[in-house]
Amino acid sequence: MAFQQTVRRIQLGRELRRLREGRDLLPEDVAKALPAWSVYKISRAENAKGAVTTEAVRELLDFLEVDDDLKAGLLDIAKNASKQGWWVSYTGVVNDQTVNLASLEAEASAVKTYQPCFIPGLFQTPDYSRAIFTELGGFSEEEAEAKVEVRMARQSVLTRPKPPEIWAVIHEAALSVKGGGADVMRAQMERLIQLTRFPNVNIQIMPSDCALNPGMNGALTILGFPYRPALDVVLVAAQQTELWIEDRESVGEFHTTFQKITAEALPLDKSLAFITEKRDTIK
Repeated sequence: MAFQQTVRRIQLGRELRRLREGRDLLPEDVAKALPAWSVYKISRAENAKGAVTTEAVRELLDFLEVDDDLKAGLLDIAKNASKQGWWVSYTGVVNDQTVNLASLEAEASAVKTYQPCFIPGLFQTPDYSRAIFTELGGFSEEEAEAKVEVRMARQSVLTRPKPPEIWAVIHEAALSVKGGGADVMRAQMERLIQLTRFPNVNIQIMPSDCALNPGMNGALTILGFPYRPALDVVLVAAQQTELWIEDRESVGEFHTTFQKITAEALPLDKSLAFITEKRDTIK
């Protein structure tokens, strides 16, 4: 996915099409009523083929009689779709998926994630992250260092003004593998303990003796935004690749899935005790 076609811009286009079709309007109908919107422009906007101004989107949403909450969300997307954050300078260093994830995290009000094999990227120490890129990714030291830099930069969302609410469920297996060695994992456990003291961070551990639950299908991350849940998105792992899920119904199902995962995981206090014990027993 090219940066110019971010997940949010694609979602904006899909929402515009859904709203238009919900009013039983053809592109020609809109173009006739709104001279600033040609059929060509409507097609490009709905297919995320180019930027569209906030004012143009506002005019279209007013014409389609969109309610205020959804309108605010869509206008925010239109305003920020082409915004060039710090991640833009890394478009040649990391893949488009990471660039899109960083841009979404920057505006998210909530992040829910389940990780069966690794510590979540937003929680990783530099040494743990470096071990993943060098030992599993096969990257050179220089390449790995650049990727670590990006991962650490993403973590700035944890302490920004009005930070997102982070709810993470981590499988016990991710804590048991000594990624980078004992010292690296001990420091990583200490980092998790520190993060549990953040008012916007919740960490649960999924024990190995858990019952069957939807988390066994693989890692997932749900990004929520400070407007309607209809604009939430999900990133799921599938057969060594990652996919964005934007369909409203599907995203709603993933919210339910995450609730089932949290219900099966250890409570917050027992999870903290588990992490602390794990740190103290690493040799």
